[in-house]
Amino acid sequence: MLLCYRFMRIAISFRQNRVSPVFDVAGRILLVDIDRGRELRRNNRALVQTDALDRARFISQCGVEVLICGAISWPLENALVSMGVQVVACICGAVEDVINAFFNEKLSEKVFSMPGSFYIRERLTLKKEGAMEKPTINYETLVRITKAISTIQDPEEIVLVAVEGVTHALNVKGCALFLFSEKSDELRLAGYYGLGNEYIDKGPVSAIRSIASSLEDRQPVAIFDVTDDPRIQYPEAAVKEGIASILSTPIIIGDQLLGCMRVYTAEPWEFTLNDVNFVQAVSQVVGMGMEMCRVNKGLRESIDILEMMQDPKTLKDKRRTPYEGVPKSFSAQEMPQATA
Repeated sequence: MLLCYRFMRIAISFRQNRVSPVFDVAGRILLVDIDRGRELRRNNRALVQTDALDRARFISQCGVEVLICGAISWPLENALVSMGVQVVACICGAVEDVINAFFNEKLSEKVFSMPGSFYIRERLTLKKEGAMEKPTINYETLVRITKAISTIQDPEEIVLVAVEGVTHALNVKGCALFLFSEKSDELRLAGYYGLGNEYIDKGPVSAIRSIASSLEDRQPVAIFDVTDDPRIQYPEAAVKEGIASILSTPIIIGDQLLGCMRVYTAEPWEFTLNDVNFVQAVSQVVGMGMEMCRVNKGLRESIDILEMMQDPKTLKDKRRTPYEGVPKSFSAQEMPQATA
């Protein structure tokens, strides 16, 4: 184990006094200076870097030796390790509890391992280069959903297949898909699975008040506790429905915001990067499927119009002659009148 018998600086990505679920999109880090096993000082810094390499450089320039975080992408983790920063990933919990566990060498305990992670990493021992273990990703479920959507030409059926598939794949309470209306700035429900009618009928969902950052920044947003987060529009209704955590991922086709997919859990849940990537992938597949339905419908309508125009029963000869629009020649009877 790595003991704190010398000066060192650790960093913890956090949000609302808890470890941020995904370091790649975390907004702040807490820097803790330690000398001979005792805490000297704390300081927090904003994380504005979106590029993985820039974010890794910033952490390194802050003098961080150990980074404690939630889920993290492999390119970003590799960049940090290459710069001499030890990464303690897949950690969850309150920041104070995590710091105490670090001092007492108990971060490897299961209580600090993110729910949904498939293993508990002994990250407090120095890693050998290239010895990182890759997480399991549910490709099979994604392939099944994609195949099902590819054979469906009804947008409503596409939505229902997707929300049911995501619910069962992640073993969560439910899932819903909303379409964004620019005219009213509202999210209109397109389909859901696992949620009660009372919660569904709670009222109009505002794109400005309901997890707005997911739509404005076009990035996934995870809500750990619906009872203590101002981004929730109907917290009482969520509690009554038995919802504890929510993950919202935008659906984007090209530059157009189509809507969002939201995942609901019955227990407080630290969404892993695998969870976020899976829901994002399904969201994009659904968006493309609905867009293809719209394009196919337009093509079918155009073809129907062309076929009707070519129908011999309704076709009228509207061909234009080369001289159409040119005054016709005068007849012999009309000539005197024309010259008079």
